[in-house]
Amino acid sequence: WDLKTPIFMRLRDSERLLYIKWSHNYFEDYQKLAYQFFICGYRTFEEVIASGHNNIKSDMWFLVALFLTRQSIELGIKALLCRACQKNKDIQNAFEDCRHDLSMLYKKYSDITDEMLLTNKEQEWLIKYLTSLEEIDKNSVIFRFPFEDEFLSKYENEFLDNVEVANNIVQAFYLIKKCIERGNITSEETFDESLNPEFFIFASHGIGNCYLHQKATDEGFHKRVRGYIGVIDYIYNYDGISKNDKLYPIMFMYRNTVELSLKRLFYSRVSEGVPQKIINSKKKVIYLKRNYGTM
Repeated sequence: WDLKTPIFMRLRDSERLLYIKWSHNYFEDYQKLAYQFFICGYRTFEEVIASGHNNIKSDMWFLVALFLTRQSIELGIKALLCRACQKNKDIQNAFEDCRHDLSMLYKKYSDITDEMLLTNKEQEWLIKYLTSLEEIDKNSVIFRFPFEDEFLSKYENEFLDNVEVANNIVQAFYLIKKCIERGNITSEETFDESLNPEFFIFASHGIGNCYLHQKATDEGFHKRVRGYIGVIDYIYNYDGISKNDKLYPIMFMYRNTVELSLKRLFYSRVSEGVPQKIINSKKKVIYLKRNYGTM
């Protein structure tokens, strides 16, 4: 136990040790990640909705649950592409062309597969839903970073219907899962054609619903950081999800929280404000440091 030994080798609590091994079957690896992100998002939805009029969970945790579930859909479609593509180069080209665009990813998959795994109604519903989602959350940034001015100009002070929004995004994942499992799904995962294929469903009040509001004092960083930290703590301590299934979603949420915290710090230390393109970019901290001075 000397200092030269890597920290992970010096851990004494063997119950918390995890062994990570990729199968190197891209379909299986993406499928596993999709299911892991989904279960964390789904359980967070359950906790938020069961909490009733808890503003922190309804307004902050709910956004994190949306991101986790949206991520599970993206990973699920990429798993399908990995199964449908004949060559690794084809997979790479598809991912580079579509990036995080769910509609493009699903269209790419539909164009190259011969399997008819969804009914016409299911296919139509899913395409409309993914289009609606992309119109609001293009490139998967809305629920990771503070809201941009364009988003606030449309939706600020609106209330999302948490139950309806959650039901819709969960159904979208179940349709992707039906394709992954080639129709082998449970009765709870069957298609409900009564659901409206829209990403945002609004409510007339804020009781138990998500209030789309952002304070100008810190450009929304506090709300995002608090939401991610709360969900990390909840998922980490939730016994109904295995340690292996928690690992990657928690790692990503921690990584995003660190990025948000650093950007919040930069925002608080510059007198003229940080441009939105920097706030929502993935550029390294050194870029901000070079352009806006040291801390």
